Amino acid sequence: MIAKLYTAALVGLDCKIVEVEVDYRKGNTHISIVGLADKSIQEANDRIPSAIINSGAEFIPMKIIMNLAPAELNKSGPSYDFPLALGYLLASRQIHFNTKDKLFIGELALDGRLRPVKGILPIADAIHKLGYKEIYLPIENADEASLISGIKVYGVNTIKEILNHFDGITEIPVYQRKEKDMKQKIKEYAYDFAQVKGQEHARRALEIAAAGGLF
Repeated sequence: MIAKLYTAALVGLDCKIVEVEVDYRKGNTHISIVGLADKSIQEANDRIPSAIINSGAEFIPMKIIMNLAPAELNKSGPSYDFPLALGYLLASRQIHFNTKDKLFIGELALDGRLRPVKGILPIADAIHKLGYKEIYLPIENADEASLISGIKVYGVNTIKEILNHFDGITEIPVYQRKEKDMKQKIKEYAYDFAQVKGQEHARRALEIAAAGGLF
């Protein structure tokens, strides 16, 4: 069975939607991740099975092909762990939900916990403009994503939690932020170069220019 869901990649401050496709079928035991995925993504071959098993689900070694499209876009970092794991759970029919208008992002620990990732603010802003309605991400990133109004933010602690959510056992509430905290965060993230992925030379030039402007 083939499953498809969505995540995102940052190129500078530009957000690109990435389709995550997982094909799960009988055959020789083999897991491959294709679509210009760097080594940090390839290492998900080890993280994902451990995270799924330690979350109480099954990971049955079969022929598993995971594709990140478009293939011409370079992809890096562990933020693809969470959508790849959900793609496997969908393809192996251990979880069922409509993937339309939803985006998933996050790194996985071996025990199934979600770890925070960088660049959430420009991603949340871009996907809202593209028409996505919901974003599922590590709980530590929920505060930042909630700065963007008009999109439902779900802060997830573990794979087990998202399984229970889509199974209707225990729903994850939409993250709510206090208005006072929001104003403070807007000031905090207004000019944060940590949100820019790559672009080292441009960032360095701006840092030098800014430093020179202070003296």
